[in-house]
Amino acid sequence: MKRECKNPKCNNEFIKRGNQKYCNKVCLNKHYYIKNKQKVIDASNKWCINNKERRKEINKKSCKNWRNRNKKQFSNLVMKNYYKNKDRWASRKETLKLSKLRVIVLKNKCPHINKLEIHHEIYPIKKNEIIQAVKDNKIYYLCKNCHRKLL
Repeated sequence: MKRECKNPKCNNEFIKRGNQKYCNKVCLNKHYYIKNKQKVIDASNKWCINNKERRKEINKKSCKNWRNRNKKQFSNLVMKNYYKNKDRWASRKETLKLSKLRVIVLKNKCPHINKLEIHHEIYPIKKNEIIQAVKDNKIYYLCKNCHRKLL
């Protein structure tokens, strides 16, 4: 005896075996999700709230794995960002060059000493403007963790 699948989005016919209502397990799961969508979303949100640290670890790992697997795509994203914000990139490059030549001395605004990054509040391009920004404490060093918090 042939029957139609109970999933509204699937119209496959199948041979009835016992009390079977769906053509396969995939249709059963899809129908369950459609029927209990809000319940599944609430459970997921509850898990995310209870496991914040674990979620951060999972996100970092997946991001790192994605970058390693898709190096071309990641470099394309970086280049897109470069073309979108050329002035910012030029400012960063010039600031780094001036700090290596010891023309400017950047101050630490963070108590940590390891993994320092240059933080820009403004992005001047010319040498004189960069020197003035350093004097006004608009460009300074921050550690990686503090830098991420500000962004």
